[in-house]
Amino acid sequence: MKFENVQFVEAGQEYCPQSVTSAINRTIKDANGKTLVVRNSKYASFAGVLMPSGTGTVVGILSVFGSTPQLTLRDTSDVQGFTNGGGGQPTGDYVYPNAGLTTLTSLNENFASVTTNADISLTGWTANYSKGTRNWQGKVFTGTPPEQYAQATSYGSTNTDAENSMWLITPPITYSSNLNLAFKTATTYWTHDGLSVWILTNFNGTSGTWTQIDGLTLANQASSTSGSSNWISTSKAISSIVPSGYTGTFYIGFKYEGSKPQSKTTTYRLDDVSIQ
Repeated sequence: MKFENVQFVEAGQEYCPQSVTSAINRTIKDANGKTLVVRNSKYASFAGVLMPSGTGTVVGILSVFGSTPQLTLRDTSDVQGFTNGGGGQPTGDYVYPNAGLTTLTSLNENFASVTTNADISLTGWTANYSKGTRNWQGKVFTGTPPEQYAQATSYGSTNTDAENSMWLITPPITYSSNLNLAFKTATTYWTHDGLSVWILTNFNGTSGTWTQIDGLTLANQASSTSGSSNWISTSKAISSIVPSGYTGTFYIGFKYEGSKPQSKTTTYRLDDVSIQ
């Protein structure tokens, strides 16, 4: 069945979050306010993709559960003509990596080739922002020996970049069960915890599933000192954060969020990113 000129009531949310038991009901509605249940399984390949905003066409298999009609999608190609394309760049605070990058089997990045005070530009990496105008930049700490690293901050923001959300994303890595993620972070001028780390799976060149990685030890207020911080190392097995039985490639994304009006201006440093 085809339903035209409809919108998703829960636009910007996942088709089906992994936290549910097996499936979830989502809703589409037309201009007259009439609604229809869209039933989505957590096992669908597009479960973690965010539902698009705007108005478009939804195609699917119509059935009745009890007395309730419900529509089942086959894949995101059944969602057509929406503002952000059903399954393309979502209406949410996400960035996707550049397409067509060379896939690696391991990674060891110490940011030794970055240019200080310039936006990060490293082969295979994606540096981009979804709010504000700031990006991850290269920095050099003039110690002995000097240390180069990536940095994100809202410190000194202007009115044009008062809210910042910026992503630094690794090249694609071929999944192997023995891989381990490791890196170190530090903060300066701490005011808030502004860094989170994510894994992207099922990326098809335009969309995929971003999942936040829990259990990492990131630099925070407890490790901060005035003007400078200690480096905090952390690691986690990749096998513990990908879906069970996963094959294919994955990316790791470092997401910084800050806001000058809310005094969330901590500066975060990142270095020695290793996946091997």
